[in-house]
Amino acid sequence: MSLWGAGHADIIKTAVDKGIHVLCTDSDATGSERSMYIGMSDYDAGYAAGEAALEIIGSGQIVGLVGYATAQNAQDRIAGVQDALEGTDLELVEVLLDDVKPEVALSNAQTAMQTYPDLAGFITFYSYDGPMACQAVQEAGKEGEVKIVAFDAEPQTQTCMEDGVVQAMIGQRVYFYGYLSGWVMYAMSVLGEEATMEVLDPWLSDFGDEGSIHLNTGVDIIKADTFDLYQEYLESIGIPSQ
Repeated sequence: MSLWGAGHADIIKTAVDKGIHVLCTDSDATGSERSMYIGMSDYDAGYAAGEAALEIIGSGQIVGLVGYATAQNAQDRIAGVQDALEGTDLELVEVLLDDVKPEVALSNAQTAMQTYPDLAGFITFYSYDGPMACQAVQEAGKEGEVKIVAFDAEPQTQTCMEDGVVQAMIGQRVYFYGYLSGWVMYAMSVLGEEATMEVLDPWLSDFGDEGSIHLNTGVDIIKADTFDLYQEYLESIGIPSQ
């Protein structure tokens, strides 16, 4: 049994009590009795986004766009960016919330460029935020001047990269969320949970909480000079985006 999303502790306990193996993918259910979480480390992904921003933008002020500030994935990504930028000449001056409403994200991006006339760029933390920042930059005629590091290689975000408006994408490798979930569930059904954990042990990490086992799928950092190769890779596994 594989669950997407958090907040399923009671459901997970019921399943585990019946001898069902439970995995979480994409979003963890921390504090539950699930066997493991399969997905990227949001903190590591945020740190990688910060490093990409340092390489691409270098210095100045940047603004973040995000759906929910209270969501754990958002908090971890933002913390990773802030740690990567600490002590550098690049400053994340604020993160604007949009409640997962693309039209609000667009308005936030437009407002940010008015508030900070010398804005150096955006880091967009949710998948739809990248295209909205892209639209705002295009409308202002600031392509290449206001740079964008965007989470998720969504089709619209890929188009923005082709147009030279998005300079880096943080790809989540979601194909492997599904692939590894299927592989681990099959292994547990054949070998049992304990033996499967022993096989996976070299690739497992502990979040620091007892029982918080993580199979980290990592991230892809896609830039203009590697974009063609990334598109070929997506075609090879039969998906249009990650």
